[in-house]
Amino acid sequence: VPASPQIARDPIVALAADAGLAADATDLVDEAADEAIAAVDGAAAQDAAAPPDDIDDAKPAPKASTASTKPSRPPPKRRPRVVVEAPPPGPQPLTSDAVEAALQSLLGKAGACRNTNITNARQGGGLLVDHCPSYKTVASSQQLLVTIDPSGEVKGVRFRNQSLSSTSDIAACILKSVKLWRFPAFAGETVEIGQRVTFKPCVPINNKCVFVK
Repeated sequence: VPASPQIARDPIVALAADAGLAADATDLVDEAADEAIAAVDGAAAQDAAAPPDDIDDAKPAPKASTASTKPSRPPPKRRPRVVVEAPPPGPQPLTSDAVEAALQSLLGKAGACRNTNITNARQGGGLLVDHCPSYKTVASSQQLLVTIDPSGEVKGVRFRNQSLSSTSDIAACILKSVKLWRFPAFAGETVEIGQRVTFKPCVPINNKCVFVK
């Protein structure tokens, strides 16, 4: 079969044909681009016209609490403080200092005598009975013996010269007055103490005794 004869193209005509095809393609691309832009603009317009979402929806969700959900324990109850006091000290043995201190607190008016005071003797130590002149005085000093129970009570009182209580009114009322004394309690057995006692009538002024201080 004989080959088809090649038809020679005019170069100018070929260039014009290619140029026309290119123009048609460019037009198609431009139309597609315009349609895409129009679609985007339409969507943007719809978004602009739509009502805004709730502001609260834009807030970030609160974080979940990490605190323990277990109920807290109440604070422990405070127990009342108990103070244990030491017991008071018991009676102590009777000493000469304790006897002297007790005597100083007991001196004064003789409770069983008229206008009579029992004080400390100014000379020689012991006790002074400064009595009303209506009593006959005792010329010499006498030894007074006092028996004291551990409770402090005077259980007995006497002069060493036992006949004195029956022969002298002032001596008898002094024994009754000392029997009323009370000493502090002490530990141990019943004790007997001795005191030297001198007697002196008071000085009457306007028929009233003035006691020696």
